[in-house]
Amino acid sequence: MPQFDITTFPTQLFWLIVTFSTLYFVVARVVLPRFSSILEMRQSRIQNDLQKAEELQKEAAYLEAEHRRMQQDARNKAHAIVAEIRQQIQADIQAQNDSLKQEMDAVLQKTEQELQVYKENAQAELTATASQLAEALFLKITGNTASAADVAAAVAFDHKDRERRYGSR
Repeated sequence: MPQFDITTFPTQLFWLIVTFSTLYFVVARVVLPRFSSILEMRQSRIQNDLQKAEELQKEAAYLEAEHRRMQQDARNKAHAIVAEIRQQIQADIQAQNDSLKQEMDAVLQKTEQELQVYKENAQAELTATASQLAEALFLKITGNTASAADVAAAVAFDHKDRERRYGSR
């Protein structure tokens, strides 16, 4: 094997040093600067992307907070509007209830007055009819005519007796 021949060692060493030196200088001056520039570009791009991502994240957090604030403002406005409308409706209902109550009170009072008039008229007609009936009975039973005072006393006594027994109506 020629590589183990001692006489060829110096030339082998020479070419070994030349080859590795050339390879070292090529790698050190050409390949490594390119790799390092690529790595630096990657690192700077990563840093820029991370900064942009952080900025975007802050902006997104701000926008989210702004969105939530706007939602809360809208919710508060809606609640205020609903409360205002509810108060208006309650006031309208109360006004209508008051108006209806006044109308009903007026109708009730008018009806009570009419009823009182009817009751008085009925009482007067009943008294007149009872007087006529008492007179006719007295005439039929006794054959004599009764005095108006006696008939009025009999009818009045009957009216008082009815009130005592059944109460005033």
